[in-house]
Amino acid sequence: MYNMSFAPFIGINRHGQSIMLGCGFVRQELASSYDWLFDAFLEAMDGLAPDNIITDQDVAMEQSIKRKFPATIHRCCRWHIIKKAQEKLGPVLARNPDLVKDFNECIDFSFTPAEFERKWVALQLKYEGLMHGHFEKLYEDRATWVPCYFKFRFFPFLQSTQCSKGFNAVLKRYVNPHKSILNFVKQYEKIQVHILVREGGNDYRTEHLEAQRWPCFPIERHAYKAYTRDIYVKFRTEFQMIGQYDVRPAGINFYYLEPNTEEVLGYGSRKYLVTVRPEPAIYDCECCK
Repeated sequence: MYNMSFAPFIGINRHGQSIMLGCGFVRQELASSYDWLFDAFLEAMDGLAPDNIITDQDVAMEQSIKRKFPATIHRCCRWHIIKKAQEKLGPVLARNPDLVKDFNECIDFSFTPAEFERKWVALQLKYEGLMHGHFEKLYEDRATWVPCYFKFRFFPFLQSTQCSKGFNAVLKRYVNPHKSILNFVKQYEKIQVHILVREGGNDYRTEHLEAQRWPCFPIERHAYKAYTRDIYVKFRTEFQMIGQYDVRPAGINFYYLEPNTEEVLGYGSRKYLVTVRPEPAIYDCECCK
């Protein structure tokens, strides 16, 4: 009823579940408004800024984050960037399905900025005359959204603000936008209680209920003890995929992890070079893990 924008802070708990860290209202989407919002957030968090933050491509918000959270790694929402790219480049992409495949390969399977740069140059050479316009804007902003630029940070299961969008959808079921702020706070607290109850249920499942395991490799037993049940299930799904790769020697202390099928779901047909240092028993994969 006051025509103010709602700004939620959404986080991830140890179950991989979205949680509400707080929220605010801003009169205008200006850098000064975000300065106030982030100052209030820092006050509520005893001065503790987030390690990482994902937002839409809002210039005013970006400026404010740099001022108020100087040590925070800021990442732009990939979903919004790709959606905008599809709108701008729709006709070009529709006429060139191979370009879509190669573009996705460049974005999703570049493990370092240097590799991304090489693949982007190859794209420009292969599709000369097409890689202009909005493609140039995507390249210009590459360090804010392309995954390989964030390999050194922990973004659990996230590349977009979809958790925030999902929360907004839930909120709209509870709140009438024409009601007062007092009414909003009451409804917001109801949602918070609902989330905490669900979190408590997940805690109970972790502490008291058994989950079905796959084999009994030591690494899986360790994961079962170390992770919550929801995260363990995610780990188990990934771990089961080891059967789709073979190890091939590639010289002294070098090995390739190669798919034994044409393509591995979610990982494509790429093979991975692993460097082994036997004495300290250290294994380095080119995937940066």
